[in-house]
Amino acid sequence: MVIALAVAPVLAALAAGCRAPLTEPERTGLSDWEAKRPDARLAAAGAGVYSAICADCHGAGGLGSDWAPALTTIALDVGEVSALVTAGVDPPSMPSFAGTLSETEIEAVAAYTVQLRYSG
Repeated sequence: MVIALAVAPVLAALAAGCRAPLTEPERTGLSDWEAKRPDARLAAAGAGVYSAICADCHGAGGLGSDWAPALTTIALDVGEVSALVTAGVDPPSMPSFAGTLSETEIEAVAAYTVQLRYSG
């Protein structure tokens, strides 16, 4: 799904009459900051998963706690966060959620956590 979301802007450009995919931020008209931002719809879908599964440790809005880091300053992309959520981080510090959440839920919560960096 990450791949599909990454090509969505390219497909939109093609549908608008562009002949070649424009993947570099300076060629798409997006700043580097905006080009790395996760899909807002996917992030919105992950908000509920975050509230149910992650907020107890990482805090509301990803501000962190005494035992879990803030997520508003992480410099990871959606794929990297998905891998961490899937595998866990130093289990049992942060357990693997591969058996708890579907791949789609993991991707959505990863998008939400990355989106937190852009919302402050």
